[in-house]
Amino acid sequence: MVTLFDGLGTEAIGRLVFSGSGSVHVEIETIHYFERKGPYSIVGLAIPDNRDALSKAIRSVVQLGVDRISLLTTCYCGLRKSTNVMRYMDRWRKAIIAAGKQCGRRWLPDLTGPEDLQEFFTTIPEDIDVYIGGEPGLTGLQWESVGRPDELSGFAWIVGPEGGWSREDCRVMNRWNPHYIQLGNLTLTSEVAAITGLAVLKTLLGIWPRYDDHVRVDQ
Repeated sequence: MVTLFDGLGTEAIGRLVFSGSGSVHVEIETIHYFERKGPYSIVGLAIPDNRDALSKAIRSVVQLGVDRISLLTTCYCGLRKSTNVMRYMDRWRKAIIAAGKQCGRRWLPDLTGPEDLQEFFTTIPEDIDVYIGGEPGLTGLQWESVGRPDELSGFAWIVGPEGGWSREDCRVMNRWNPHYIQLGNLTLTSEVAAITGLAVLKTLLGIWPRYDDHVRVDQ
């Protein structure tokens, strides 16, 4: 038996009839439909100079159940908007598909960007909580412990560049009253910070193990 996913909530189960060079024939026997379930989650990733590291971070957060991945440009970002980023976008979309296949996700996350912080904040829902990773001692940041809200519509976890947040970045972000989180005293790569912060937040906010990321609707 073969199980096929379209990344949009549809699962098809069938029998492999033929597999040859460049073509596959599957006889579909059963189709199931799933809806997204649980709080909506967003990960904002400042685009690093190392494109391979970003691909690894994307693959990892897909497996942790994120609903949207936004690629961000910051003052210290290695990739500015003027750069031809489209040749990399296809690679990152393929990373999402590969990770979704590996972990069996029926819903694949949306990939948006590149966008600056101002643009990013204007596109996220107003009723979600925003959490930002930063480094100790940065002027203007207040480090807060993560609370456990009674009703959580969703959250955004934003990971900055390895060079840190600039004063201009902080000025933009502070308009949205975010929560700032320090992941220890060591300097983490953006890849490790993305994975660690997302896992910690989903645990402390009570998303794990309370929610699955999808529920079957055709039963």
